[in-house]
Amino acid sequence: MKKSKHPSFEELNDVIRNKFKIDPTNDVVNFEVVRRETDPEGFDRLRAEFEARIALAENPEEVLGRSYFGETFAIHLQSVFSKSEIEWIRPDLAVHYPVCTASEILRIQNPTTAADQLLILRANAIADNTRLKRVFLVRREKSKDNWSLTSHFDSDIFERYLSKLPAQKRMQCRKVPAGIAFLREPNGACVRSDHGDFIVISEALQKYLYYMNVFLLSQDDLAMGDCLAALMIALRTMFLTESPDFDLDPRGDLPEPIDRRISKFVDDQMQFVIGHEYSHLLLNHLDSKLADSQSIAVIPAEVQQQFQYHTRKQKQELAADAGALLDPELSSDELADRLTGAIWFFLGLEIFYGVSDYVKPSIQPSKTHPPPIERIWALREMVLSARSLDPEKGYSEDELERVINGVKELKARLLKDYIPHKVDSLELYGSVYLPTFRGPELGDRIDY
Repeated sequence: MKKSKHPSFEELNDVIRNKFKIDPTNDVVNFEVVRRETDPEGFDRLRAEFEARIALAENPEEVLGRSYFGETFAIHLQSVFSKSEIEWIRPDLAVHYPVCTASEILRIQNPTTAADQLLILRANAIADNTRLKRVFLVRREKSKDNWSLTSHFDSDIFERYLSKLPAQKRMQCRKVPAGIAFLREPNGACVRSDHGDFIVISEALQKYLYYMNVFLLSQDDLAMGDCLAALMIALRTMFLTESPDFDLDPRGDLPEPIDRRISKFVDDQMQFVIGHEYSHLLLNHLDSKLADSQSIAVIPAEVQQQFQYHTRKQKQELAADAGALLDPELSSDELADRLTGAIWFFLGLEIFYGVSDYVKPSIQPSKTHPPPIERIWALREMVLSARSLDPEKGYSEDELERVINGVKELKARLLKDYIPHKVDSLELYGSVYLPTFRGPELGDRIDY
């Protein structure tokens, strides 16, 4: 008799009781099931790797107490807790425990504010992604008694931007909840919900920016293999094929001076992205009645004439770019740094859009956003028309033209000589590492 490819209740129960030594009568057991039928070759490879690593493990019982590989299925334990802890939780919301606290699940069950809507977005993103859930369960374990999903996400990055705004604008923005979350796409958004507006920035955006900057800005300092690996991590993060488990499985630690320089760039770029979303809010871009008139006045006439932005949405994006840099009360040096960060943010998008047009034309940005290079020139024009910057702190027109042409040439070389050979690697879900700086190779579901 042919054995079923799908594990039966009895088979799952046997593993949980006899392999993991857990009594599901009293406990809730969250686990991931991997079936061989979905990917026989991949399953067999993972099983062989699992068995080889178990043979060498110092404490195999610990691993076997949370992971099991059989002939047709594997089970990986996620969390275990007493049924009494969730008796009060609506069954369809139990998936959020214990990543969310009891009080947070009550807020999810009965949302009344925009902050609750932001929490729902965060919680759903984690519940819908097995790897993310593993990441957050580990983060929760490390936080011990101080854990909550809401407080876990860094709010300082938003406060740094708000602290530079004039008092009236700062007061207006602080009325709107803002935070980091994992979004389906690594970007930012200003959202209008049933319970109010909120701003959200993807945590994955920080990873994309870090590795894209490594590729663009470190080619004189790193081996080309490391730079190209960084490019792959950045692109795969945007394509949603890079596993979001960077803190469980590090991709490689760069030398401290390079890491510090790249991280400073990322911080300036994140401040620009955050400011862009707050600027949408300040310009009433979520109010369709005001959107036509409010944004256009921000864009100097000569900029509108130079760049043909025909749609209202394109003009809104351009106005939000300018507001991100001009709304805060920045020193000349701070403004120059953020303008430089924004320029390289758009140069990175120029690379990404070129690759995505080759690999995944369906995810090309809509015509609501002007092309990255045009946004660079328009943003520079708007900033320089409002503020005087030291020529040595910002790009002159000739220097910027040279930098842009260099990136365009780099993109052309990538599309001709590199990307055609990497299409499968870009689309395959998993992890890419910096070859020179990778630490010990970790086994999935064994070492983390």
